[in-house]
Amino acid sequence: LGESIITLGTGAFINILTGRVSACTDGIYPLVAYSDLSNPLENVHFLHAYHSSCANILNWARQAGLFNDFSEINQLSTDTKIAHVFFLPAFDGHINDPYCGSGFIGIDGQTTRDDLLRSILESIAFVAYELFVFLKQDFDKYQGEENFRFLRLAGGVSKCDFICQTIANLTKLSIQRCYAFNYASGIGAAFLAAYGCGLIDDYEQFEKIITVEKIFQPVQCDVAEQNFKQWKSIIPRFDMTSCTYLSSGVRELLLSASAVTTSENSESDQLSIDKIRQCLSVGDTGINYLESVRRLDVKILPQIEQMFNRVTIEEFRSTYDNDHYCGWLKNRKDLFRIFNFLKNDEIHLATLLLTCFTERNLGNLLLLQTNTVPNLLRQIVESPNLCSILGSDLTLLFQLLIGSPKSINLRNVYWHGFIQYNEISPKFTYLLLYLMLRIGSILHGKVIPERQFISFDRFINHTFLSTDMCCPNADRAIELIQNSHLIDNGYKRLLMSSIDYFFNRNEYGLSMMILLPVFEHLLRKLFVNANNCPERLLTAEATTLYTTLDEILICCLPDGSPNRLCDELGRGYMSLLGDLITFPDGVCLRSKLSHGEIDYESLPRSIANAQLDLLFALLYRYDKYKLDKYGQYLLDYISDYKVYYHPISIARNQMRQCVTEFKQMLECPTLIDEVETAKPDFSIQLTDFWRVFMPPDNLSLFDNISLATIDALLNEENINLINRYCTCKLTTTGYNESSLIIIIRQLCTHVHQILINIDTFIKTRGQAYHAKQLRSNQRSNFERFINIHDNIRQSLLFIFHLNASILFSLDNIRCIDLKYSSLLMKILRIWLTFVENTVTLSNITRNRWDEIANLCSTSIDKSTKIILKL
Repeated sequence: LGESIITLGTGAFINILTGRVSACTDGIYPLVAYSDLSNPLENVHFLHAYHSSCANILNWARQAGLFNDFSEINQLSTDTKIAHVFFLPAFDGHINDPYCGSGFIGIDGQTTRDDLLRSILESIAFVAYELFVFLKQDFDKYQGEENFRFLRLAGGVSKCDFICQTIANLTKLSIQRCYAFNYASGIGAAFLAAYGCGLIDDYEQFEKIITVEKIFQPVQCDVAEQNFKQWKSIIPRFDMTSCTYLSSGVRELLLSASAVTTSENSESDQLSIDKIRQCLSVGDTGINYLESVRRLDVKILPQIEQMFNRVTIEEFRSTYDNDHYCGWLKNRKDLFRIFNFLKNDEIHLATLLLTCFTERNLGNLLLLQTNTVPNLLRQIVESPNLCSILGSDLTLLFQLLIGSPKSINLRNVYWHGFIQYNEISPKFTYLLLYLMLRIGSILHGKVIPERQFISFDRFINHTFLSTDMCCPNADRAIELIQNSHLIDNGYKRLLMSSIDYFFNRNEYGLSMMILLPVFEHLLRKLFVNANNCPERLLTAEATTLYTTLDEILICCLPDGSPNRLCDELGRGYMSLLGDLITFPDGVCLRSKLSHGEIDYESLPRSIANAQLDLLFALLYRYDKYKLDKYGQYLLDYISDYKVYYHPISIARNQMRQCVTEFKQMLECPTLIDEVETAKPDFSIQLTDFWRVFMPPDNLSLFDNISLATIDALLNEENINLINRYCTCKLTTTGYNESSLIIIIRQLCTHVHQILINIDTFIKTRGQAYHAKQLRSNQRSNFERFINIHDNIRQSLLFIFHLNASILFSLDNIRCIDLKYSSLLMKILRIWLTFVENTVTLSNITRNRWDEIANLCSTSIDKSTKIILKL
């Protein structure tokens, strides 16, 4: 197992023997290698991957005049040197990307013909190495890590020593070039035919036929790996179908970094915060961001990247996993995950996690001097407190990377979905990582306070979508993404990585980190299309508003016209989006995850699943993809979704819970018959009040106070909650609906506690009362409770009916004269005072029932006086 061969012919092919069949990803195919005649039912399999451009690239180069004869190619030195020109050999597309184009990058006035030829030969070796990495990852995943000792090379292009040596240096394996490499495949087919006909007895005879023409041993060389990484970073620039979503100023700032260059002083011990700070261009108006980045790029950024590139994952952990560097970090394990992602070319995920990690830990630092932490990362790095803790030099560098919109603004361009796969250099990520590692030595072992993560426990039992709404498997998800016309190619790779973390690794937090920025980008595309404002698709300059989720989902555009996307998505979709993303009492998944407020490793699958289904619903709807059973079911379910975490929905659900508990209290059998109880006639009547502005058809719900009418009012879904509190919908009359809802929710909270208190009192004292086990004063106290029990019941029933009536009538209330809504607010506050005091007085340790009766009478009198003023 693990025997491998790379064939460099017209195209580049690589095969790794696996024995048994393996599931594959990334365009890798499991194929049958051969069948043993002694056991024809047992097939031997191998993993196969290919790239369509190899020898045809060289033929083009000869026709273009870069060389005259193939013998000239081997005259190039096999020594590896820093590359400044790169070529992408993609005449028929690149790996897994048929839309990728070919071309050179890095040409300047000093570029020679040999530079161009060398870049072409390097690119062929890079493609072969990229295919090998893809195959080996799948092989290791399903077969267990195999110690590859060598690779065999065949095909006409393998005649080039420079290509063979470069592959050896990159794979760090011995490369065996076969004798008669032009005919290796034919020889193998002939041998199998001979074996099948019985001319050869066993496979061991074949080993005698295989002749190695030359062996290329790997040379330890960091430059080869650096060249390959730089080559990989240029691939997205040749995507012929996607465009950048970075506006010109932002793009100039982010892409101003040039290729990695060597430096005589590149050792890590010569790097310092002071040396980096000297590169900043700071004037009276603050940092000149573009000039500062250009200065850093001359030396500092390449030096930091080279420093980290030379370090293995094990060496990084050995160096930095100690209190000197990480003692101040509360989640230091994430630091090593970030470095691991960078080493595995997961730059996007590394940057997303690093910005969360940075915001969390810098925010903790502020607690050394203040009790509050700002909500935004830019506010943290601009805080005078941080400057006094870390010093002005380090703080200025943080402001360059993650400060205002004029800065590199690394956090926002990634988290708001403006960056495509590998679109910008990882140097800024390496710089941020370097700065975080320098903080430990400044703090000198100080104990850093820690903020608790926000828990998602309250959402665990909530079903956003039923289990049969889940996407069936990763293959179905990837098929949806790959066939989507809505998703740019630069984002498809990111989404497929998110699917891998979700289905194959069960890392739901990391999956959502990758998915949410892309999801925001897709909504932004739909937003600009629905509202015909294409200029809002790009990142904003410093003087322009970013088009983020807050703006995408608001009901009105800046000019006051309606946001057509909200109606286009529909009430059900917007409701689920609100519960997951925008409602303050909801999950707020994007906000909490991106600001490091939650432990991403504890994100429940149910929440991640609902967010994933929101993405799939967009793809099914806007791609006009052929609807299967799952797709149709998903769209139907989401269109009927009922909002749960809007403040009005929460108030309504609290009311339902209180009414249920109230009914259970009424069924309590412990009250005795021999005590006569008065039946009060509740004196507050609001029928005339409601008649002022309610339609006659609905007045029957307000005529009498009963549990039946309360249930009817609560079960009416007559209020549109989507964008209800949008700023353009707020009235100028002084009416504040959210204040009404807040008081209703406070009332429900206190009533819930009153019902608990009463239930506890009845259970603890009622049985003892019947058994005549209470002392005289306790017996008198229980009888006072029985005497006012009906008063309390009627008062609570009135509160329920008032709250339910308001929730039912919200659209009508906002349209009436302010004096009527002010009257409702005054009545609510009277009864809020009543329930707040009753919670205390009804506690099992107090039981002040006479005082509660007086409070009830006072509240009724005050409410009646207010109503009479109308």
